[in-house]
Amino acid sequence: MRLLGMLPEWMEHGVTQASQQLTREQLCGLDVVFVVGGDGTLLHCARQMLELATANEAERCDMVPLVGINMGRCGFLAELEVTQVEWAAQRLAAKAYDMDTVMTLEAILPDGQHKYGINDMSLIRVGPRIIHVQASQGLQIIDAYLADGLIVASPMGATGYSLSAGGPIVNPQMECLLLTPICAHTLHARSIVIDASETIELQADADAKLSVDGQVEYLIKAGETVYVRRSQQRLAFVRFSKRNFYALLRSKMSEWTQVQYDMSQEIGGSNEKNQT
Repeated sequence: MRLLGMLPEWMEHGVTQASQQLTREQLCGLDVVFVVGGDGTLLHCARQMLELATANEAERCDMVPLVGINMGRCGFLAELEVTQVEWAAQRLAAKAYDMDTVMTLEAILPDGQHKYGINDMSLIRVGPRIIHVQASQGLQIIDAYLADGLIVASPMGATGYSLSAGGPIVNPQMECLLLTPICAHTLHARSIVIDASETIELQADADAKLSVDGQVEYLIKAGETVYVRRSQQRLAFVRFSKRNFYALLRSKMSEWTQVQYDMSQEIGGSNEKNQT
């Protein structure tokens, strides 16, 4: 209750930095986690929470639900705008909210490390030349690409990097994996939607990097295999009203288009000023 009462004050005066790193014991004892920022901040926090929750395979703790407070440009993943914080605190105190969960991703690196992501796992070239990327499922080759890389996205990540690379939009409540090539040197490369129960094996003929949610990277040597699959750990979100994905999609995509237009106008105006 003390935390809920402090939320409006924090939002008014600003919170510049967390005072300490959250531990696994602290995480497992929380009821809810507030994330103040844009979608990138929420992804970063959620990924850290996943790693903490799964740190002990024998004693996994339940995923603590997230409440995103948007202070970024678009805030596709956030539940609240800044002006709604006090109202949300009251709803939380009264337990007047619902929760929904979405699937997350897990990658097994060549050295056996397990890494977790929310939106996507992308195998991307590190040199100036395109690479040959092969995606397989067991002994069956799904497809191979001459490309800048290959994205394995979750349904939640369908509106992120995968969308920019020409991938389909998928309702985040679905259970599937999306394979989307990045700048493939072919006329027929298309995204492939596969069942979420399958494990994808990725290999490249040259050194590449595995990018997790576009935020952390791991070097993958030529010929090494990375396994990407649905994680057993799900991500939970607090919802204060029924969330219509399609209405949200129309709203946020229109909003983002306007943001891009405004940015281009600012750049254009700056260029004209520099020329004069």
